[in-house]
Amino acid sequence: MESIKKFLEKERKEFELLKEIDKHQKKLNLVECRYITKSFADRNATYQIIGETKNNYILQWILGEDPYPKWGEKVKVSKEKILKILKQRDNSSLNIPSRKF
Repeated sequence: MESIKKFLEKERKEFELLKEIDKHQKKLNLVECRYITKSFADRNATYQIIGETKNNYILQWILGEDPYPKWGEKVKVSKEKILKILKQRDNSSLNIPSRKF
């Protein structure tokens, strides 16, 4: 039970740091280093944007018990899709309290 508490506390701290980075990058109108959360089954996988190509952003799995099965630990996703996800999250975060671990 203690190891679960430690895991959850570590995840909470890392997510708080990630939110601060995301907030800073959003203010600068930058996408790199922002995060997205992908839900599946009974869990979430959080990915950070670590780079880009002409048409895609490169995401790295950083939080969650497991990476999203179809994406794995590192994936390229279309810029259009990622920008849509970020816009939805940014708009919903104006009205909904932040996620708690």
